[in-house]
Amino acid sequence: MKIRWLAGKNAGNVAHVPRNDNTIAALLSAGIAEEVPENATNEIPGLAPAAGSHHVQPPYTQTVVWGVRPLPYGSDGKPCVVRHHYSEFTWYDGPPKEAPKEIVDRFKQELQNWQAKAKANEAARAQAERSRW
Repeated sequence: MKIRWLAGKNAGNVAHVPRNDNTIAALLSAGIAEEVPENATNEIPGLAPAAGSHHVQPPYTQTVVWGVRPLPYGSDGKPCVVRHHYSEFTWYDGPPKEAPKEIVDRFKQELQNWQAKAKANEAARAQAERSRW
C-alpha cells in the first residue's frame, strides 16, 4: 500500500509500506499519514509522473502454503517441498514432519516420476554412446 506523510521530515512524500503493519495503521488513525490510492502517482499533485514508476507488491501470505516443485535455479529438476509463509519461502529436500499428508503423497509421486525420467534419460544416453562407437 502507499501512504503520504502529512507531518515530520517526510511530509508530502509518498512511500510504499507493508499492508499488514500495525504501526502504519496507528499512523493513519492518528492523522500523521494518509493512504494513497494504488493508481495514484508518487509525485506531487500537478506535476507529471516520472517515467517507469511501478507499483510493487511482494508475495505475501498469512497462512502457510505448501507446494511441490523443483528449485527455481536447479539444473536437475529434482522436486522439492516448498513452504510459503508471510514473504518467506523455505525449500526442503523431502517432506518435513509438519507437512500435510497430501503434500507428502504428491512429493513421493513427483519424486518417482523424476527418478523414472532420470533413469530413462540415462538409458537413452547410454544407447546413444553405444551406437556412436
